[in-house]
Amino acid sequence: MLPLREGVMLGLWSRKTVEPAASVPAGAGEVAFTVENTAAVEATFADWKQRGLNILQEPVQMDFGTTFVATGRASTLALAASLPVGALATAVLVVNNVRDGATDVRTGKRTLVVRFGRAFGIHEYRVLLALALLVPVALVVQGSLPRAALIGLATLPRMLRLAFAIERETEGVRLNQVLADTAALLVVHAGLTAAGIAIESG
Repeated sequence: MLPLREGVMLGLWSRKTVEPAASVPAGAGEVAFTVENTAAVEATFADWKQRGLNILQEPVQMDFGTTFVATGRASTLALAASLPVGALATAVLVVNNVRDGATDVRTGKRTLVVRFGRAFGIHEYRVLLALALLVPVALVVQGSLPRAALIGLATLPRMLRLAFAIERETEGVRLNQVLADTAALLVVHAGLTAAGIAIESG
């Protein structure tokens, strides 16, 4: 186990000796988290088993404590609902690539902006913003999400401003502000959408 930061540990397992035996291609991973004690592990195991998760390994004592392994699958709705967050997170990276385009060319990086030009990056950014807006609308029209999920559309004026700003601004300092504003947009849009879903669902 390799300590990283803020309590995060990285564990590397041998495919030949890992328990339970690996049934996926090399390079697969798992996410683990700690709880207070063995009783909490047992309670979590019982809860997850009742919820129908596939249990690969029942609670067992290992070198690092009592543990179990479970797998599950995200629903199609969960994956679709995550698209706006993913789109806006990607938009943050696109702003960074647009800002650093000239530097990336000199250092040999192969970002999409380097390969296809600044205009491509600007269009990509705008498509990602549009995706973040349109996916919730489509899911509400389909009846998969409650209408309150559309509260995220309150960020439309901010999105429009940023869609023009990324083309207008060419200086690194000003594009830093576009980057920061896009990150803030991600937080606000995701928070509003999640709140809308929670309010009407609860």
